[in-house]
Amino acid sequence: MKPIKCKDAAKLLQHARDRRLDFSERVQLKLHLAVCIHCRRYQKQLDILDSAMARYRESLEMPSEKFSKQDE
Repeated sequence: MKPIKCKDAAKLLQHARDRRLDFSERVQLKLHLAVCIHCRRYQKQLDILDSAMARYRESLEMPSEKFSKQDE
């Protein structure tokens, strides 16, 4: 199995948020992350962004929900 470059690892990290990586992709990514601090940092940044977006989405209320809470 040929080692992947940072550019390829970044693409796999992004794809992993949208779909399940196949076995070969997961192995290549894990091996790359084991030796590359830059890509591990990038993965951590993506995780932080995902968490922030999830909290933001949770904080949003539909207008109908706001009105129904005021009526109670």
